[in-house]
Amino acid sequence: MEIPKINDHRSSVKISQKKISEVHLFDGKEDTIFAGFFIRLAALIIDSMVYLSLYYAAVFLVANIILGTSAQSFIEKQGSLLHILNYLIYSIYFTTATYIKGCTFGKFIFNLRVVHADPNRKRSFGQIFFREFIGKWISVLILYMGFIPAFVGGKNKHRTLHDYIVNTLVIKKNS
Repeated sequence: MEIPKINDHRSSVKISQKKISEVHLFDGKEDTIFAGFFIRLAALIIDSMVYLSLYYAAVFLVANIILGTSAQSFIEKQGSLLHILNYLIYSIYFTTATYIKGCTFGKFIFNLRVVHADPNRKRSFGQIFFREFIGKWISVLILYMGFIPAFVGGKNKHRTLHDYIVNTLVIKKNS
């Protein structure tokens, strides 16, 4: 007696050659290059420059144009508002860039992409939002220990705590 084959719906999915999205960057093969700690750190340094430029432009905009005061006076008087503004700009920059393009400017320079750890799935806005808005802060709040797995590497594919939380990988895109 022959056992009937179950039709697996994933095997019948055709990939359009016109548009290859980031979901196809990580195909689950062993030759995938996972981004290590130091290249991710270099990308973060570049991103920090971009982010700080946005932050200081926002401080200038809020202080001079909206409130009609000098930026220095605003900084001296509005410490808690600056912390909120800082957190919002940081989170918006990293979340928006990573969701739309799969990378921030710093990751783009080094040809890195954030992808879903499951090669059959595309990253979602909720996943990236949680990774950037909450997950990274959890990694920082535990004395930066959430970044240690990326430094160690090995079987964990250089994943940080926030990568584990939302099931993402940072890979080096093939040129």
